Amino acid sequence: MLPVSVPLEDLEAIKCKTFTQRLRAPLYDGLNAYQDLIVRFQTNFSISVGTAKVDTDLMMIQQELDEPLEKFIHRFSGEYVSILKCTDSVATKALMQGLLHGSELKKAITVELGLTLTRAFTMARVYVALEVKERRHAEDVSRETSAMEDSFLFEAKERVLIARLQRRTKT
Repeated sequence: MLPVSVPLEDLEAIKCKTFTQRLRAPLYDGLNAYQDLIVRFQTNFSISVGTAKVDTDLMMIQQELDEPLEKFIHRFSGEYVSILKCTDSVATKALMQGLLHGSELKKAITVELGLTLTRAFTMARVYVALEVKERRHAEDVSRETSAMEDSFLFEAKERVLIARLQRRTKT
């Protein structure tokens, strides 16, 4: 291939022409020039470039009203690990602030002085186990209650049928 000198104003047209010839799929709507492609790429690329997280970003993580403690702790620890320089005190404070108001774990963390994040996660494990146990118990009670209701309904229907049969035989 011979190197060819191309005027700068023609360079964009050449790039656009070679770009469209090398495409293997149909061209997107609204892409009429190489500059359109550059603008779209820069827009999408700048959105996908992540910024470095800092320890104060942990303060933004809040437990949702219907979110189980286990899921929140997992989400929080995932964010904590992704932050390179995070002090223990900031992370512990962020964890405490992120918990639901009035939660038992939040009360326990608030009471304990000089708490490390490792100790807070250990305490959280205990509360997660209690929450899971309570949830299973509630499900068992619900199942038993619905089974009792089903048998009661069956017995009630049976009694109605017997009463109808008795009325028919009396008349």
